[in-house]
Amino acid sequence: MDRLVKPAALVVFADRGKAGSGEKTNPRFEVWIGASSHRGGDEPRLGGTGVIGGFELAELVSQAMHRAIVATDHRVRFLSSETLAADTTTVTYRQQYEVAHLATTTPPTFDGIVIAGSGSDVEVVLGPFGAERVAFGFPGIRGSFVHDLGLRDRVITWAGILRAADQSAMNTLEAGLFGYAADPRGFDLADGFGRTHEEVVLEDFERTGSRGIDPINGEVIQPFVLTFRQLFPA
Repeated sequence: MDRLVKPAALVVFADRGKAGSGEKTNPRFEVWIGASSHRGGDEPRLGGTGVIGGFELAELVSQAMHRAIVATDHRVRFLSSETLAADTTTVTYRQQYEVAHLATTTPPTFDGIVIAGSGSDVEVVLGPFGAERVAFGFPGIRGSFVHDLGLRDRVITWAGILRAADQSAMNTLEAGLFGYAADPRGFDLADGFGRTHEEVVLEDFERTGSRGIDPINGEVIQPFVLTFRQLFPA
């Protein structure tokens, strides 16, 4: 960084995963950010006339990188930030990121609508089918006879983090979820993996934590779980 004209940024791979160990880890990389001003004082950090400060540079980089989609099916996640060096003329920061492979980039839908929001982080879990059977036996005959009565309902859950641009948008998103939870009708649920499940009702919308703000991009976030029930699984 010392030989580069400031402002400058370097991207280096920090960890490509453990090859041959059988343990899969997400690749990580670092962004080194340098800013300088020969007028001294706080200008390397805060900026000034004709100078972009290190604080602003670091924020711009993190906003551009965090949750960015790369190579179609991978997402960048911010991990940490630290100051590497600082004096009266130059400051250098290091930010760490990881790249996670997405199982699917298609958001799940309910009633043909992305009810959790297109930018939210949602994991879909399909519960087991509930099969009902009756077992009976006859005197003098070894063993039991089982009569299969067919499949019963099953639970499907969506869990993750709701994301919205601001508080008003989050309120609207949550109101839509509560509206479906109060609706007794069944709708089609598409899980994002090319599978559609018919006759599904939304039973419950639960906030699993407090509402907050993403420190990187300023989005409003809300941890959540949606509990669905498929009434007539096929």
